[in-house]
Amino acid sequence: MSLRQSGFEVVGASGGAEALAAIEREPDRFDVIVTDFAMPLISGIDVIRFARNLRAGWPAVMITGYADAEKIVERPLDVALVGKPFDEKDLVVAIHAAARGKLINASA
Repeated sequence: MSLRQSGFEVVGASGGAEALAAIEREPDRFDVIVTDFAMPLISGIDVIRFARNLRAGWPAVMITGYADAEKIVERPLDVALVGKPFDEKDLVVAIHAAARGKLINASA
């Protein structure tokens, strides 16, 4: 099952810079940000912080398979963490929870 099959509209970005540009261009288009922690140049934490400068408390989910433990704890406390590999159902649950303002962390 894909996120689209679960009823989500998905907008992909090839990296943090492209995600920032999409968020800045159309901030009202996105309900929840789903980002990987480790990306070239701009981390998932940076993407979330940028978005939250536009809209405080923007719901977000962070995915990680590798993360520097010191860096990952720098994410906002209300950002769910989904560990790779993950079952897509776990990601769907985390997205719905984030949209409702609930924190769910799913680790593999």
